[in-house]
Amino acid sequence: MAVRVNLVVNQGEDFISQVLLNDQNGNSFDVTGYTGVSAMRKHYGAANAVSLTVALSNGSCNLSMNSVTTANISDGRWVYDVDLINSANTRTRIIEGIITVKPAATYWTGWPTANAGADANNSAANNSF
Repeated sequence: MAVRVNLVVNQGEDFISQVLLNDQNGNSFDVTGYTGVSAMRKHYGAANAVSLTVALSNGSCNLSMNSVTTANISDGRWVYDVDLINSANTRTRIIEGIITVKPAATYWTGWPTANAGADANNSAANNSF
């Protein structure tokens, strides 16, 4: 059964989160021989996904995305999960949850842009809503 971990990503920032992995006895889970894959989607049935980089080491799972990737993700709630794959190619979901993407004024590109000769008093032209 997967552990539920909810995360927050800020648009335009490098993102990294470490999740410690323990076995049923509370010891660090040995990730030797495993690879990890992860993706987030706006909802479970969404065709488009954003990949998260998975790095496994010493009983931990590090999830990351660079600032270019996070700048291009729409804000709001997303679902995600992380699967471990062993040498026999067996997949096991180990982490799942919600990722809340928080908007950033610096990287948000939703407002209309000003063009040459635009009316300086037009709020749509100068982005001063």
